[in-house]
Amino acid sequence: MVGDSRREAPHFFKIMDVIGIDSTRMRLYGLDRSKKSSDGATTRSSIEKVPTFIFLRNGVEIGRVTEKPVVGLEADILTILADSSKK
Repeated sequence: MVGDSRREAPHFFKIMDVIGIDSTRMRLYGLDRSKKSSDGATTRSSIEKVPTFIFLRNGVEIGRVTEKPVVGLEADILTILADSSKK
């Protein structure tokens, strides 16, 4: 991990741990500079920058945090979850 991933990935995992999200509910991809996964998931999900945290509800994307959070990782995650609960 370099740069943004080195900063944000550990922070993300700590947040998930604190709020009790089981690791079996997460799918992780370690990518090289091409940002392509062997199963095509990164292409289907339009991954262009890392890290990219994609949040799904019932298999449908409800939001993502890409590279650098807008406000902060916790705040951005809360905004995604709050906005999606209004729909």
